Amino acid sequence: MRKADIDEKGRLFSMFCSHKHVFRFCRAKVQPCEFCGKSHYKVMCPEICINENSKNPRQEEKVENENGRDPTLSNATPTRKVLLQTLVVCLRGGNKMKHIRVLIDSGSSKSYLTNFAIKEMRYECIAEEKLTHSLFGGKETAETHKIYLIYLSDFSDKYRCNFEVLNQEIICSGIPRIPRGNFIKEIKKHKIFLSDLNSQVDLLYQFSPDEIHGLIGADVLGKLYTEET
Repeated sequence: MRKADIDEKGRLFSMFCSHKHVFRFCRAKVQPCEFCGKSHYKVMCPEICINENSKNPRQEEKVENENGRDPTLSNATPTRKVLLQTLVVCLRGGNKMKHIRVLIDSGSSKSYLTNFAIKEMRYECIAEEKLTHSLFGGKETAETHKIYLIYLSDFSDKYRCNFEVLNQEIICSGIPRIPRGNFIKEIKKHKIFLSDLNSQVDLLYQFSPDEIHGLIGADVLGKLYTEET
């Protein structure tokens, strides 16, 4: 709402007075503004518009959060680096023993080993299985995999097990090793050992030590967590 009418000469006229005359000559008694205390109606107060335009967006966000709305956590993390669940395990077969990096993926119903690692360990195919892979975005692909029985132990060779895996040419692109930082000391306090942190181990890889040659899915993950053989 405008606070006054403007004629062709730019003069201001009161909107709430019955006699049309210049605004500054109006003698009508007006109650003081409840907002600023000056002699005009509250709806005409210019201070209201100033305050509304100068509201801090962060203050509005705070009010919304206090009213029970969930605040976004997209910028809550102090770093952009995300550490994936990678391990260094020992593959065994015959007289051979090789260390490889594997990725834990509970979203996969099957476990996999790359063709390169299978060839190096000379594992033999025990069966075949045709699967339909449901990928991110809803895309589905049918593929026939060979099944292998592999023998695996942890980094310290205190736990051993065997399970079936499917062959796969490439599991994923290279994943960097866990970097060293202050958080390592905190992890060691809780007696947690990170096998993928050790840079001294001789890894089996084709082109780069960042390669992932095994994927442990939900079909095997429970066995490893409970250390069943």
